[in-house]
Amino acid sequence: MTTIPEALATLAQSPDHKVLHRVPNHDVVYRPASGRVFRGAVLDTETTGLTADDTMIEIAIVSFEYDARGITRIVDVVDELQDPGVPLKPDIVALTRLTDADLAGKQFDKERIEGALHDARLIIAHNAGFDRPHMERVFPVAADKPWACSQTQIHWVKEYGMASARLEYLLVAHGFFYEAHRAETDCRALLHLLAQPAPEWYENRQLFQVLRDQAAQPSLHVWLVDLPFDKKDAAKAAGYVWSDGSAPGSHKAWHKDIATPQEAQEALEAIKSWYRRQALPVVVTTHTAATRFSQRKVAAERIDVLEHLAAEGVIAKARAKMDAKKDDLAEITLT
Repeated sequence: MTTIPEALATLAQSPDHKVLHRVPNHDVVYRPASGRVFRGAVLDTETTGLTADDTMIEIAIVSFEYDARGITRIVDVVDELQDPGVPLKPDIVALTRLTDADLAGKQFDKERIEGALHDARLIIAHNAGFDRPHMERVFPVAADKPWACSQTQIHWVKEYGMASARLEYLLVAHGFFYEAHRAETDCRALLHLLAQPAPEWYENRQLFQVLRDQAAQPSLHVWLVDLPFDKKDAAKAAGYVWSDGSAPGSHKAWHKDIATPQEAQEALEAIKSWYRRQALPVVVTTHTAATRFSQRKVAAERIDVLEHLAAEGVIAKARAKMDAKKDDLAEITLT
């Protein structure tokens, strides 16, 4: 009789089949630690809706340890529920698999949640732009930590050739599956993904290391205030997304992150062609992992004249700000 391992080995060699392994639902030791060990946290929230104004109903945190070579082991799991005081919408029940009965009378153990985040050198979420603002409103410790977004700060489509950055798709592409959309299982799945090897051009590094290094890099954020309407399609094609200006510190404008001098040069050339006027209402902010994805107000500089947008001027200014934050970045690099 053929054993399961033998059958899997046979299927794995077939070009017509793909073997998927379940993401472990227990605390995993990925490899022995070596040298200094740090703690990180993978976090996910479930809410009563899909906007920043909705209420959190579940918070899960998977705490893990890592060293200079990447993730070593899971050390703790927190999964807390809270009754929002109103019935859940049918689409949220379908999405989260939580019911009113599951939440009835439940309250977050805030001390336990804050304790799980207190020692984390980095908080990771697969949509940090959604999870961080929700957490910051309730837990001050979340506002004081560096954050990383595994959905946007690993360039899954552009660099890796993936068709999507959805977590379920990424796990399948790496040979795994899981039951999605409960917060704890999502956290375990994300950590398992980040513990996998990065592509060979990253020299045997974990995906976690790629994300950590990207999160440690300062970036500029450009807001195309008062962009001419006929240029919106060009902005969208260039990677800008629309903000309605409702979030604190945001603008009603097309916006995006710029992480390299080359991206800054390309953005400047586009801005010059789109506005075609001397006075430019473009707003630029500088971010690190400590402020990125937060809705707290960040100091912004309005650039009023075209010559101030010369590539060398903007890049030099950005580099000067990065150098000024060097001591802070030494903490954020997490090594």
